[in-house]
Amino acid sequence: MQVIVAPNKRIVPVILLALAGMIVLLIGTPWGIGLSPDSISYIGAAQNLLAGKGLTVPYGAALNGPMTHHAPFYSLVLALPGLLGLDPLASARWLNAFLFAANVLLMGMIIEYYGRRTSWTAAAAGLLFLTSVSMLTLHLMAWTEPLFQFLGILGLFFIAAYLDNGRWRYLILSAIFISLALLTRYAGITLVMTGGLAVLFWARPSWRKQLLPALTFGFLSVLPLLIWLLRNFSEAGTATNRDVAFHPLGMTQIRQAIDTFSSWLLIPLSAPLSIKTGVPVVLLGVLGTAVYLRFRERANPRDRRFWAGIVTQTPTFLKILIIFIPVYLAFLAFSISFLDANTPLDNRILSPVFMAGLILLAFVVNTLLHHAHAPRRSEIVLAGIGIVFVGFQLLQSYTLLAQSYREGIGFNNRLWHDSQVLQQVRALPPDTPIYANSPEGVYIHTERPCYPIPKTINAASQQANDQFQAELQAMQQQLQAGNGVVIYFNSLNISSIPTAEALSAALSLQLSYQGSDGAIYTLETTN
Repeated sequence: MQVIVAPNKRIVPVILLALAGMIVLLIGTPWGIGLSPDSISYIGAAQNLLAGKGLTVPYGAALNGPMTHHAPFYSLVLALPGLLGLDPLASARWLNAFLFAANVLLMGMIIEYYGRRTSWTAAAAGLLFLTSVSMLTLHLMAWTEPLFQFLGILGLFFIAAYLDNGRWRYLILSAIFISLALLTRYAGITLVMTGGLAVLFWARPSWRKQLLPALTFGFLSVLPLLIWLLRNFSEAGTATNRDVAFHPLGMTQIRQAIDTFSSWLLIPLSAPLSIKTGVPVVLLGVLGTAVYLRFRERANPRDRRFWAGIVTQTPTFLKILIIFIPVYLAFLAFSISFLDANTPLDNRILSPVFMAGLILLAFVVNTLLHHAHAPRRSEIVLAGIGIVFVGFQLLQSYTLLAQSYREGIGFNNRLWHDSQVLQQVRALPPDTPIYANSPEGVYIHTERPCYPIPKTINAASQQANDQFQAELQAMQQQLQAGNGVVIYFNSLNISSIPTAEALSAALSLQLSYQGSDGAIYTLETTN
């Protein structure tokens, strides 16, 4: 296996699509990259790192406390341009634009490499990826998933290269990329598991002789993360700021996963559950049956060599992806059940499955076209279906891009930029203690440290916060000692945070300022 992917003219359309994606994302984010609470945590840690405070979070319950809940590599990458004077908030926009192009290009080059029989499959897959509202949303937000996708797929590709020719340099390269993916998202442990299983059981001549390579790969892949976790223990007394408890995966998460998978097929959220589950099952059945029938024309299914032939003719990288998808889903089920019940099975969390699935779909299409009795007619039919599908995706993506262009996304929405409440916050004395139902929004737009209002529910365990009253009392003391303020934004409705009325009654707060987007409260003064 020569790891030189698609050095021919057929990759040019994919390159053009990648460049188009980069340009579109930059044009569509004049207000800046989309921001969620996680996004601001990554960016804040990068800003603190540049300020000489290490990878710490500049807001929250422990101001400038060590970042442990999130893996560090995305923040490190955001901080690098800061050495040249670029703020991490601006870096995130350019990084995601680059990653949008890089993911389209990487996927297209891999598909072209493994499917040279057709000239358009790589470009078609790139177009599907580029116009997907799920993937566009992912890259419009300052999230870790685009970087994780790129590093993870590249790492699995080099594992396949090692298995195909046994050269250790590919094993080392794979371990490097997968270790960086693991430092980007803790879920990268699924890449280590997938690669380790592949090395043990698919390498020749026997698994015993592959024990050393598998152990070497595993050690190199997890070593940087182990160093990071030791740092977390020494500085914060916790590895990932998650407690182990049993809160089993339930129907709510399963239905959310079904909604996510069906949305990739453009099935409306309002469609019946039978449609959301039935259509994907039927499509998988049709594709599987078609592949089976094509292979059956050349061999007897009752012969064991028939199934061995299917396995043998499937490229190693594709077999690795087939293993990765269930391993990743199983990890999510475990994580939700024991570590973080607040993990949503949405487009963001399931995005690695989307990219892996799209590559697998392209390979199946290549296989079917190669064995088709009328390949030209088949290509025309598939092209027609693809054009219609891409057309509907474009409508969704255009709506999202237009919204991003006009108003911005998340905490970079123009309403946050024009906030009357935040204008008042900027005018407060520098040492004023600030509590808010969105400390992230306060920090990113004012650069003021901010504490969170205590929550009644622990998000990770979905259990009652038994420290709520103590945290409420500490909040009152902090407000009293420093003439602090409490900010309540109207646009946020978080059920685990007490309402402004309940908080006012519990802490004896009085309204200090009322703006169109929220209010500012202070402790009542006694004469």
